[in-house]
Amino acid sequence: MKVFLSLLGFSLLSINVLNAQEFSTNRNPVGLEYNILFNSDTRYTVSQTGSAAFDLSRLFDGKLNPSYTRASPSDLDPTVVLIEGLPDIHIQAGAWIGWTTRYWYPRRFKIEGYDSYNESNSWKVVVDYSTQNYTGSNDLSVALPDGSFTKLRFTFYEATGTNGRMGLSEIYFIHPEATSPYGSLLGVGASGLWNDTGSDINYTDGNVGIGTSTPIAKLEVNGSSMKIGGSYTQTNLRIEATDDTGAPAKVVGIELHGYGDRGKGIYITDKNKDDKWFMGEGYDYQGIGIGYSTSDRTEYGINTKLFIGTSGNVGIGTMDPDVYKLAVKGKIRAEEIRVETGWADYVFTEDYTLPTLEEVEKHIMEKGHLINIPSASEVEANGIEIGRMNKLLLEKIEELTLYILQQEERIRTLEDHF
Repeated sequence: MKVFLSLLGFSLLSINVLNAQEFSTNRNPVGLEYNILFNSDTRYTVSQTGSAAFDLSRLFDGKLNPSYTRASPSDLDPTVVLIEGLPDIHIQAGAWIGWTTRYWYPRRFKIEGYDSYNESNSWKVVVDYSTQNYTGSNDLSVALPDGSFTKLRFTFYEATGTNGRMGLSEIYFIHPEATSPYGSLLGVGASGLWNDTGSDINYTDGNVGIGTSTPIAKLEVNGSSMKIGGSYTQTNLRIEATDDTGAPAKVVGIELHGYGDRGKGIYITDKNKDDKWFMGEGYDYQGIGIGYSTSDRTEYGINTKLFIGTSGNVGIGTMDPDVYKLAVKGKIRAEEIRVETGWADYVFTEDYTLPTLEEVEKHIMEKGHLINIPSASEVEANGIEIGRMNKLLLEKIEELTLYILQQEERIRTLEDHF
């Protein structure tokens, strides 16, 4: 029986302990997670006056690391911290305002809120210890009256530190219906730098800097690298522009694929159109291609118009320039082509063996083409080399010139004979 009663008592005690656990509600926020003053020095307009000055950033960073003044406030020279531009959200169930510190807490002070609810637009005194000493030690928390407070003013007249100096760790405004938990600290939520819309967040009020505190563009990254990753099938980075009317216009993007001829590269297109110019490397190709695709797939193989291989060889209309510095599949039109190659003046040297006409005739009868000239089947299969072919044609012209000179000599000999 004693054992049973002991177990019963332990169970009831456990239930009471569980019931004693506090959770944040609209009317009872346990911690600072709903503080909308986090990062106030960068999110709102914060100013202070008075010789006893705080490091304002440390009053709103959530770290509770105190900022101590170097001077002491007084009735004639109070320290005033003014916070403006707070979200205009009506207090429906409850809100709290206060401060906390490690040492040197304020002894005489006043806190006011500017109420804009229903266009009242007036300052209200929230707590006033300006004429009597505060004895609550190192923290203060008071409930705000009904209203919508868009400005807060903290005025400090006297403190408990050495020589009257003052310390504060955090100034807070707990407003559970105005922000998501720690949204102001993380920059997300109704009163944060970022706005959340379901599963998305957005920021429209200024520039975003990564690695820099003074971004000059909507996004500025100051660092040695930036990584954008995704599925092996496709990863895109798009830069879009609009025309004079604001309608979608051009898109410049970087596209990565992890398989087949859909490789990686840069593309330019009209917004929401499949047709695109691209420059990049196909997955199965050793080089860079420039082409035009008429589908949503940037296919470097079938759509490449100009290809530069890793060897430096260039293909136009082909992605297989082979051993040639320039390979063209198609017609070429030019005003001038200069080919640097050897020439055929060796025909006119004394040691050149000129084939006899009988040898030429025999070769033609047997082969169907001139000596040293490729056959029609060879040209069809392998093409011709312009420099080498011009040299061979000149060789035949020079040989023909020698034959004519020989004939001229024979004709003169016959004329002299007769």
